[in-house]
Amino acid sequence: MPSDQHELLPAKTVGRGMVSKVLYFVATAQWGILAPLNLIKVLLNVVSPTAHLWVAKESETCQGQCGIARMWATLFWSGQIAFSLGYLYIFLALWRGEHSVAKAPFVHIGVLQKLAVGTLLLKAYFDGIVKLPIACAAGFDLFMAALLVADSIGGVQRHSVATRTAPTKRTIEGFLLGLRAYAACWWFPLVVGFLQGLNMFTLVLTGPILVLYFSAVLANPGRRLYIALVNAAGTTLGVAILVFVIQRNGTDWVKLSFPSVFLGGVWEMTEAAFQKYGAIGGFLISCLPVVLHPLIFIALLAGMNVVTLVGTIFAGRVVKYVVMAQLAATMPHLLRKLGSSFQRALDTAQQKQD
Repeated sequence: MPSDQHELLPAKTVGRGMVSKVLYFVATAQWGILAPLNLIKVLLNVVSPTAHLWVAKESETCQGQCGIARMWATLFWSGQIAFSLGYLYIFLALWRGEHSVAKAPFVHIGVLQKLAVGTLLLKAYFDGIVKLPIACAAGFDLFMAALLVADSIGGVQRHSVATRTAPTKRTIEGFLLGLRAYAACWWFPLVVGFLQGLNMFTLVLTGPILVLYFSAVLANPGRRLYIALVNAAGTTLGVAILVFVIQRNGTDWVKLSFPSVFLGGVWEMTEAAFQKYGAIGGFLISCLPVVLHPLIFIALLAGMNVVTLVGTIFAGRVVKYVVMAQLAATMPHLLRKLGSSFQRALDTAQQKQD
């Protein structure tokens, strides 16, 4: 807030505003740093090197031996992340002086929480920890998250109609453009980049992250290089953490933790490219929309330098995300083709309403 505005406000009001900023900053930092670290630790099922500082010795390994305990732990920490992001939203609004919008974004927190819960429950189902009814509940949570997002976007569109602006078209492109209310924010690419890194440990967020990535590009086409770099950096950070864990637990650990990624043609393609071209082959694989776990596994077994491996993956992911951003910004009709089924569903729903 400018100094001349401070002079117009009572000292007590200014002081209360600073107290609020400190309050929400502390609320953000309270779990905003520890929660993501703990979530990754639980997903990887490794004992924290500082666990002896926080829990009794007999509790350090009990969670690692119980799948249902790990599932509940992932749900708890994902909820803490969602609330920390909500407090961060409030803090940033207060810091910018936007007191009118500095209110708890409960809808956004709810969407994040439902996405996290639905995704992690599906992962628990595929890992054999829970059964089909829980998987159905997970699917319903993801469906509710989509409805909440659609309703929120609908509110933005209704507002645009009320202000005499053209409503967004009911296409997949229109759906992505409707996310501009959020995607245009400076922090949105950072969130998507964080999710890219987190997806190295979940492998089930690829579809939602793709939608969020296209939304960020369409909302800020002039910043698509920056958005691509942030996403590549987020993925690379996840790769670096995964490499660190593999080095501590052995290469066999990655096969046991992510068995599905070693099935099908990705493994054979990656192995052939790496054996024939080395680091260049690894770079080419990193440019493709495929999982990176086989490449990491093969490169570490071959004794490839970790810095070279991480740098190669970063360069390849930069190329991948730059190409995707360019396609989204210059040829949005491709998004309509990708979302044809979604478009038909929207049209059917509209006909029923009519």
